[in-house]
Amino acid sequence: MPEEHRDGWSPMWVRLNTLATVLAAFTSLVALIVAVIALTS
Repeated sequence: MPEEHRDGWSPMWVRLNTLATVLAAFTSLVALIVAVIALTS
């Protein structure tokens, strides 16, 4: 029963983890662009 529950939750956690990673990468990229614009202007 616990293993079944874990398997049921696994896909959601993987999706959540992927989303968090993409969001973190996007945020750092935006921060980098903003920093470059701030430094150059």
